[in-house]
Amino acid sequence: MKKLSTFQQFLIGFDSILLILLILVPSLLYLSVKPKLDGEKSAQKVAQNYAKFSQVSDVETFNGQKTYYSVFGKGSDGSDRVVLVDEDGKVIEQLRPTDGITAKKALTLANQAGASNASKVVLGVYDKDVIWEVTAANGYYLINFKTGELVKKEEV
Repeated sequence: MKKLSTFQQFLIGFDSILLILLILVPSLLYLSVKPKLDGEKSAQKVAQNYAKFSQVSDVETFNGQKTYYSVFGKGSDGSDRVVLVDEDGKVIEQLRPTDGITAKKALTLANQAGASNASKVVLGVYDKDVIWEVTAANGYYLINFKTGELVKKEEV
């Protein structure tokens, strides 16, 4: 049997490490997002059974004092609905988007309160109140869903 040169040994070692990384990195990425995906899927099922959605349009995750999932969809009567489900799979509230301010209005109110470069707006629950959380470069702004009042400002 012919002995491998140093260069050939290097190539085999490099290829082995590269192969391990190509398998390991996607696996780790998948495992890191799996709990979020599972939670959203579970919340969607709970909301579907609770509100009898004819279709689900979106699921958002709010991580505050607890994790809450906002499931947006259309009721069997065709009206827009939102069901808030906590991390334990318990329905917290069902509401219509017209019961409060829009995400766009919450963003405007957060900007007026000092938010800059907002990256996302999600519906959630804070101290038993439904709120919009506006994530900005300079902090988090919690806007009451029903009244539009600034509930809390957490600067980073």
